[in-house]
Amino acid sequence: MTGTNFASLIRTIDTKTNNATLPDADLVLLMNAAKDNLAELIVANVDEGYFLAEDVRDLEAGVRNYTYPTDWLKSTRYVSAKLDGTNWKLLDEIDYGYINDRQLALREETLIQKEFSTKKPRYYFHGTELVILSGSAIEDVTGGLKLVSEVYPEDFTEANLSSDTDLSIPSSNTSVRLPRSAHNALRKMVSIAYKSGKEKPLPLTESERKLEIDLTDLYEKLRGRNAVRDNIANVPYDDGQDY
Repeated sequence: MTGTNFASLIRTIDTKTNNATLPDADLVLLMNAAKDNLAELIVANVDEGYFLAEDVRDLEAGVRNYTYPTDWLKSTRYVSAKLDGTNWKLLDEIDYGYINDRQLALREETLIQKEFSTKKPRYYFHGTELVILSGSAIEDVTGGLKLVSEVYPEDFTEANLSSDTDLSIPSSNTSVRLPRSAHNALRKMVSIAYKSGKEKPLPLTESERKLEIDLTDLYEKLRGRNAVRDNIANVPYDDGQDY
């Protein structure tokens, strides 16, 4: 469903409002609140990894630190790298407790290689960076670093309400949106929130009262579509200067 169609249906059919009585700013607030709620329901009832996104980028010679958006690092599920240039190697996370206990200076290349020469490669987070720890120097490898994270749907904006682009299409390769099949449930949730939020709550339609049935149907549809399927993203590489 496009943004213009969504806004028109909400105002004309569901809430009997217009741009003056339900301004875009208010409608977007209702949409984003409902979107967050619906995303949580999908995660809980379909698959806790439903909104996983995958980023693959190049390893660069001598570079152990790779910058990612904060939300990617907060919900990282999987990291692997072709440290030998060919084969994927799973990297486990190492925490600062281990680093402190061992009194490791893990920002020094020679000490990193010495410490991990006989150990499995690991990684840790430093600010907005993912840092690779391994027993040899990092070499240039095209598509040699893979990170999978759970990235919840981005917020809608007022510009979306005047756009003919489908609301399921994210604004960038680093974002995700609710699937199109969830738009009808989203629409009902927005309408219910609007009516319930009035000083004197407005009556719900028969269709709105059946929201739970619609959600159950939605979960079944999404389970069939989510079999080992990730969104493939493309997080732009930078040196962290913007963070």
